[in-house]
Amino acid sequence: MDEALGGGFPMRAISEVVAPERSCGASLLLHRLLRTARIKNSYVAIVDADDRFAPEMVEEEDDLAYCYWVRCRGVEEALVVGDILSSDENFGLLLIDLCGASASALTRIPGNRWFRLQRAVRKHGLTCVVFTPVPTVSAATVRLRLLNRFCLADITGDVDALAETFSFEWMRTGRSQRLEELRSA
Repeated sequence: MDEALGGGFPMRAISEVVAPERSCGASLLLHRLLRTARIKNSYVAIVDADDRFAPEMVEEEDDLAYCYWVRCRGVEEALVVGDILSSDENFGLLLIDLCGASASALTRIPGNRWFRLQRAVRKHGLTCVVFTPVPTVSAATVRLRLLNRFCLADITGDVDALAETFSFEWMRTGRSQRLEELRSA
C-alpha cells in the first residue's frame, strides 16, 4: 500500500509494524499510509486502542476525508472493533494501533484472534497493518521493526524529507520467533 516501503504491504493479509519506542516513526508511517490511501481513492479505518492518533498532525487535511477513526478503551475493545471493520468491504486499509499497550496485555491475546482477523481480511480484500510495541501478531504475513529515533527538531522540518530517512528491518514471522522475542522484551 505504501510505495515508500519497497512496494507496500500485501493485500488480503495482516502485516505487523513493531514500534519498540516512541519517536521511531510509527506515526509518520501511519500518516504516509493515509496519504497513499487518499491518492488511490481508498478508504481507511484506524482503530486506535489508546487514543494516540492526532488528526491535527496529518499534513494534508484531504487525507482525513478518506479516514474513519475509532477511539477505543484498550486492546480488547480495539480487537473487537478491528474484527467488525474487517468485514466492511468499503475499506481498503485497516490500521490497528496497539502501540500504547503493555507487552503483558499483548501476550494475553490468543493466537486464534489474529487468525480469525486474517480470514476476514483475506475474504474482504483488505490490507491490514497492526502497530505494536513488541512482536505480537501470530498471523502476520509481514513483520518489520522500525529503527529510527527521531527528535523534536526532526519533526519540525519537511515531512517528505523526513520520510526519506525512514529505516526499518524485516523480521521473520512465526510462532517460535514471536515467543523468543517476547521473552527478550
